[in-house]
Amino acid sequence: MDQLLSPQNKTLLSNTQLNLQTADIIGLIGPNGCGKTTLLKYLEHYINQQQSLPPASYIGLNTTKQKKPATVADFFHETILSKTEVKRLLVKMDMFVDLTTRLTDLSGGEFAKLALIKQLYLEQESILLLDEPTNYLDPESVTALAQMLKQSHLTCIIASHNCKFLTQFCQQIYKIKQQRLIELH
Repeated sequence: MDQLLSPQNKTLLSNTQLNLQTADIIGLIGPNGCGKTTLLKYLEHYINQQQSLPPASYIGLNTTKQKKPATVADFFHETILSKTEVKRLLVKMDMFVDLTTRLTDLSGGEFAKLALIKQLYLEQESILLLDEPTNYLDPESVTALAQMLKQSHLTCIIASHNCKFLTQFCQQIYKIKQQRLIELH
């Protein structure tokens, strides 16, 4: 891309190229306001316009708050999973909620876990763009998420301030610095 602009027309990245292969997991780090979220949203839009690529799904801190189904069971309704399988996946992420629990009663971290479970286990052909996935998660859930990502064969780009989390499974980690992507790992 030649240039990525913020909503305020500030140049965030210029003359940047990012090569992504199937099943790659790439990490992005950088200070607040450097363009991580804007880059992920741009990539979602760009990838979803390409016929030759699998669809991209952006999961950010505020993404899941709109248009939510009423209960946990409703959230997984369109999937082919049985209630038993859904419960097993919830336990795997240390979520001990009843399927009748209203989504409005879940914390931000609990809802983020639901969205991640759905993406990681049910939409295997998508490119996952995760924006700060460890926010609102307790240490055990961060460990469970890292394990899930290691075992998945998804293509992911993950923006995070948690470098320790990213180094557990990312093949490459880039830092956004001075309007460039600098490879760290």
